[in-house]
Amino acid sequence: MKRTVISLLLALALLVPLTAPAFAANTEPTLTGAEMVALLPSERPEVIPPDSVSLPWNEEDEERTFREIVELTQSLTAGKTTETEKARAVFEWVAKNIEYDHTAFEYWLMQRRGDRLTEEQDTRLTQSGGLGYAFYNRRAICSGYAYLANFMLRLAGLPSAYIAGEASNLPHAWSAVCADGRWIIFDATWNLWDMAPDDRQIVEEITWPDGIWRMGIYSTGQISCFVQNQYKDISGVTIPSSVNTLDDSAFANCTKLTSVTIPSNVIYLKNGVFKGCTALTSVDIPDSVTDMGTWTFWDCTALTAVTIPDSVTKIGQYTFNGCTALAHVDIPNSVTEIETNAFKNCTALTEVTIPGSMTKMGSSVFENCTALTKAVFRGGVTGIASSSFRGCSNLTNVTIPESVTSIGQAAFYNCPNVTDVYYGGSEEQWDAIEIKMFNSPLARGSTTRATFHYNSTTPEQPAKVAYPSTQKVDVDGKAVEFQCYALKDQSGNDTNYIKLRDLADILNGSAAQFQVDWNGKVTITTGQGYTKDGSERSTPFSGRRVYKEVTDQTLVNGKAADLAAFTLMDENGGGYTYYQLRDLGKALGFNVGWSADKGIFVETGKPYDPSN
Repeated sequence: MKRTVISLLLALALLVPLTAPAFAANTEPTLTGAEMVALLPSERPEVIPPDSVSLPWNEEDEERTFREIVELTQSLTAGKTTETEKARAVFEWVAKNIEYDHTAFEYWLMQRRGDRLTEEQDTRLTQSGGLGYAFYNRRAICSGYAYLANFMLRLAGLPSAYIAGEASNLPHAWSAVCADGRWIIFDATWNLWDMAPDDRQIVEEITWPDGIWRMGIYSTGQISCFVQNQYKDISGVTIPSSVNTLDDSAFANCTKLTSVTIPSNVIYLKNGVFKGCTALTSVDIPDSVTDMGTWTFWDCTALTAVTIPDSVTKIGQYTFNGCTALAHVDIPNSVTEIETNAFKNCTALTEVTIPGSMTKMGSSVFENCTALTKAVFRGGVTGIASSSFRGCSNLTNVTIPESVTSIGQAAFYNCPNVTDVYYGGSEEQWDAIEIKMFNSPLARGSTTRATFHYNSTTPEQPAKVAYPSTQKVDVDGKAVEFQCYALKDQSGNDTNYIKLRDLADILNGSAAQFQVDWNGKVTITTGQGYTKDGSERSTPFSGRRVYKEVTDQTLVNGKAADLAAFTLMDENGGGYTYYQLRDLGKALGFNVGWSADKGIFVETGKPYDPSN
């Protein structure tokens, strides 16, 4: 009896092997089935209990069906002495006791021809691809065979993988099991055991559960992973280093996730990777990432700042939509495209600069960014899209280069506080720009038209200057001279900052010792001895210095810490990072205080006490 297949419900998710092959977008498949099977992990994956799998149609049916499958699996594997014998017992039962659902397959053919299915037909087609329906009714299409076999193998304590691809030019699904130290390929639909990876079938993806992850390998060379639903309450993760793609919704709705570090070989952040991660405050995006997909950080309401690396060329639609705490973002010159609604409803964003590299900008990119006061377009940008700044009610000044030739409808609609427009060209050039309706701050004759500054750009802001400030500090009873730099507040009061490596050198060997490293951002590891790099207790400059605020969060023992910091640069481009001493004491666990007799003091053996 011929058993055929169906594409429905084949694609689940992702990946994780040993070596990540190179791949490119929109290319023909590059890996054969044998090559993909070879990338399955050589170490035995963790077997995840399958108690989260949805079975038939209601809780009573699910409980009864689950119990029956457990009992059947136990009886089939009882007395079997090897993993291969257990796996074969499961395979043979599924292959011999489940009939192919030809009726559902006919419905699939109808759908493929473009026919509209009835609700009953559509339900039958959908259910026939699931494991509960397969067991309950003893019939299924190929995905039902594979899911049921894999489910029973997991109940038997054996890792299994779901394989999707083609057979006889039709979509198909089959399985692999890790038994006695090797992966065995089998097809319960066709009743084939221990097949060659390319046995009449084209492998397109292999997925399997491993720890908190569902892993996958794809014929394009992508290796991907996402968090399984039962682990959505994680607060921190280490993504497998072999992963080069974070798949759609990889961390979506992980509402307790506060920070994540992405491996340095990840190229793609696919759609909705961090969507709805409402506790996420920071993300380290490596330089390997070139594409940020749709909805990547949608509704990450705790995300305060993000650094987009120079490798990124496109920011997808809705990428940061609804990130209501995002106050600062740097868009690098590498970005050539920002899609629709990318920063919409970022109500804490205060300033934005659009690089001259931009060749395509979607509509409503900054719509309803109500805290935005300043928008700067660099030379090279040719158009401002419709509704770009619609509803930016606090926007006061805009810089527009002479390269702009068109401004879309409602680009500055409901922006009543725009008072100054700095235009890089002449008044005659401005009059030649196509400006569509509902842009009253830009329109001649409008009662709310801004003041125009032709042949001009936004005035430069005063330089941010740090002042040298040598301090004597009592460290465990010993007077130590700290070479600090100070920032003045609006009242003229000083706040002192110390060079991080200086403090690490001073505290080395004490109870508060710590190591300093650089891995794309400053990382601190407490309890470890400090390794010098030669820059300690001295700087190659003196006097006032222009400083740069550090927007990347510092990592303390792998977790992001809220530490105010700035960087001073020497004439050769070397950077020196300075921190507030009290901030470091609080974050690293030593006491910092002030008293009349000691002045500033540090106690390395005592915890931080904010009352000192």
